[in-house]
Amino acid sequence: MEPKWSNPICKLRLLMLCFVLVTVTRPTSAIEMHTDPEVIVQNGTTGTLRCTFKSSEVISNSTSVFWTYHRFQPDNWFTLPYLVFLFSEGNEIIPDDYKDRVQFIGDMNKNDVSIQLSPIQFSDNGTFFCDVKNPPDVTGTPGRTMLKVVPKVTKPTSAIVIHADSELVLQNGTTGTLRCTFKSNEVVSSFTSVTWSFQSSQPDTPFSNTPHTIFYFSNGKGFPGPTEFKDRVQFIGDINKRDVSIQLSPTQFSDNGTFFCDVKNPPDVTGTPARTELRVVLRESLPQSNTTIIVGAVCGALFLLVLIAVAACIVMRVLHNRHDYEGCTSLESVSSQAPKPRKKVESSLEGSRSTSPSGPLQGPVIYAQLDHSGSKNSFHKMEPVVYADIRKN
Repeated sequence: MEPKWSNPICKLRLLMLCFVLVTVTRPTSAIEMHTDPEVIVQNGTTGTLRCTFKSSEVISNSTSVFWTYHRFQPDNWFTLPYLVFLFSEGNEIIPDDYKDRVQFIGDMNKNDVSIQLSPIQFSDNGTFFCDVKNPPDVTGTPGRTMLKVVPKVTKPTSAIVIHADSELVLQNGTTGTLRCTFKSNEVVSSFTSVTWSFQSSQPDTPFSNTPHTIFYFSNGKGFPGPTEFKDRVQFIGDINKRDVSIQLSPTQFSDNGTFFCDVKNPPDVTGTPARTELRVVLRESLPQSNTTIIVGAVCGALFLLVLIAVAACIVMRVLHNRHDYEGCTSLESVSSQAPKPRKKVESSLEGSRSTSPSGPLQGPVIYAQLDHSGSKNSFHKMEPVVYADIRKN
């Protein structure tokens, strides 16, 4: 009969007990695990579950790797994980259910503990957890990867085009909307998933090294991320309209950084995630919106046009009044208009003067225009004038 300690589960418990004993005697630091938030693989193919870690301690024979699995079912999560793969002291332990399908493809010395699963089955749908212990660094949050197995298709796939605002400036303590839309040739289905990730621009923060998943949407349900975003992120999009926007409230200065929006719509699973640079500032530092600038420019242009039109009207009126005034008061202008009727009168009287006796030379002829209206602006109202040459016989 095989001893109990040879059972993989028993070995796992013994290792965990050893780690606890080690932590009592030496100071520890947290290990950082990084995994893909989601992997979509076609049934019957090969899937790679990537996992890397960071530790302040040197890799040794005591370093161990645990891969576990939670099966996903609608409204039901198994409370206990299944052991998928265990690596410790250079030895691999694989349960019978995965013995011929799991392969360790990582390099422990390069902090890579990835595994490969082949062939993929529909029963593999669920969440795989990657955990690393490198004594005395034995604390840390396991990395998690949601594996989705989809039917194998023969038609070619196409890339998803994802669009998001390149930059967004928000006031601290307000509500901000991170917009994201996508285009796909495939119909949106229950296999369509959305992943929002965040990488901080501030150094020495848990989110500064690599992007961390802050929100995941699949099968019509949203799964919140870490506690820093759990109660502040809300899905406000409509995936049937290809809108996967989220709302962040209230915004904090720690939100300064880059937000990534990624969408998978099998079989369209390739595409570059859209990114939005978020800047959280004080109210005084908010830049003026383009709408305010445009409205101000239009109002200024209209006001300038009105001033030009008023000035033009004033100038034209002054010139017109000056012309009328000169036409009524200038004797020279009146005399310049008189010769024509004068010639007509003289020509009509030429015969009579030829028979009359010659006399002394007459004095200058005076032409007058009389206005009997009594108006102050009499020079604006001129009566028809008849010019006559009155001479003494």
